Amino acid sequence: MDAGGTVTKVVVCNRRGEVLDSFQAGTLNHFGAGTGAAAKHYAAIAQRLQERFGAMPGIIYARHSALSGPADEDLVRDMTGGAFHPARTIFHSDAYIALLGFTLGGTGAVLIDGSDPGIYKGIMSEVPVE
Repeated sequence: MDAGGTVTKVVVCNRRGEVLDSFQAGTLNHFGAGTGAAAKHYAAIAQRLQERFGAMPGIIYARHSALSGPADEDLVRDMTGGAFHPARTIFHSDAYIALLGFTLGGTGAVLIDGSDPGIYKGIMSEVPVE
């Protein structure tokens, strides 16, 4: 999920990276909209996923520009109002989620230019590890 300040983009993929569903939802920015509004939108997303797939995805990744590291389970629970299981929900920074999406957990690097994570200046799929 791209937890945007005005709108959120949700993309559901299988393990091969094939898109199974894609839709927009309300803002998940808990600083701008408030925790209550964000939790309401998380609940709507959870309902759509349940209706479409009959279950929640095994793991959920969401980028939050306000985060510089991973959110702990208490923050996930507070932000989602309990709609998402905190042990299977990863909230992290823009760069981390973008890199994970591009590399599917492999090695790599991503450079995000500006505040819009849709503007990627360069991506390397192979980075030597020493």
